[in-house]
Amino acid sequence: MITVNCPMKQEDVIAALSGSHDGIEFRFVDKKGIKLHFQVDTEDLDQAVATAKNVIKATPFGNVLYFQVTK
Repeated sequence: MITVNCPMKQEDVIAALSGSHDGIEFRFVDKKGIKLHFQVDTEDLDQAVATAKNVIKATPFGNVLYFQVTK
């Protein structure tokens, strides 16, 4: 499981990240405050974190959005 800490644009982040990216399936689990939890189908959480960051940064709002992705 990975966590995206994001105070703004949460629904947009969920929509952008949900699904398959670079062979990793991201499934939104729940939201607690600014923390968005995603289940991933890989054991390599470092790769999942890097992929999530790249997907969010590639969105139109990603380069100005403050967020953090952790495992």
